[in-house]
Amino acid sequence: LADGSLASQRLEGWTDVVINKDPNAYHQAFGINPQGTRRSITRQGVTQENAQMKFHRGNLFSVAMPDITDKLREGIAAGDENAEALLFLSVTGMRLGDESDHIGTKNRKTGEIKHTYGGSTILGKHLAIGGKNNDEIHIFAPLKTTNRHRYEGESVTILTPIKNKELADMLLRKGVGEISKTKDGRMVPKKIGKNSAGVGITSEAIFKKATADSIGHYMEQWVVGEGGLNLPKDANGKGFSPKDFRTNASRVTMGASVDRLMNEKGLPQTKEQYNSFLDTVYKDVGGMLGDTPRVAKDSYIDPDLLDALLPEPADLPSEMFLDEPSEMTFDDWDDSENN
Repeated sequence: LADGSLASQRLEGWTDVVINKDPNAYHQAFGINPQGTRRSITRQGVTQENAQMKFHRGNLFSVAMPDITDKLREGIAAGDENAEALLFLSVTGMRLGDESDHIGTKNRKTGEIKHTYGGSTILGKHLAIGGKNNDEIHIFAPLKTTNRHRYEGESVTILTPIKNKELADMLLRKGVGEISKTKDGRMVPKKIGKNSAGVGITSEAIFKKATADSIGHYMEQWVVGEGGLNLPKDANGKGFSPKDFRTNASRVTMGASVDRLMNEKGLPQTKEQYNSFLDTVYKDVGGMLGDTPRVAKDSYIDPDLLDALLPEPADLPSEMFLDEPSEMTFDDWDDSENN
């Protein structure tokens, strides 16, 4: 890296730095940042390139999703926990276990490695079923992202409840308890006894036989095994993976958020209303993922798809500043705009 380049400026204060001589390489440098965490610097533009490829894969995946869902239901009916874990991932958008649980997350201030969980390693005590029809999934779990709440002696992320009767029923059969209210008004998972399905409530792993490797192998069989789905590949010739379920869950949440806003408020009529809609969509997707609205916007929301679902108002004034509003009618204002 040339001295004074943008990448070298990003390494200010780093130690034990190793520079990649190839200017086109994905990773341009490795080292320990000022917070004491080992990190890498990627090539400029990589984030945008990865996002474009992710959204391209998302389009292919969403088209294949009906066939994928049918395949999952076949597996669930046969008692395959890999299929059950993938249904959980497809609805909740959680990361797979090997992305968080096996690595752990280092606290930048204390250096402590915390035990975190993914979709295939989630415990019964981190889940609860709620809603009038027992159709809501509540998640209280230590995740790879920021955990701001305390529960059962752990720092956890409380995700936005997700309505899905099929998944809720499956989790009840596997021993997840219902949501309960404490004396101080907090909503927490019920921990003992039996749930409404008559199954003993468990605090242990929900998917005892499914691992990151077995889930990946299960998906590979969709393509090469008997009764394969003949799923498409992306522009790099790469097939689908469990990560694609997280991207697809983001698309579904984004669409549901836009639909709800449209039903409640109609089309945005000003740029202020449009920006308010966008903020709500980012928060909804981030809340489902356990990430910030900024991360949802930058990494999980396809801007082209969002623009198609929620077009930006064209040629609308940001605000109208009139010294004496009563002296000008809207007809006058329209005429002034046409002149």
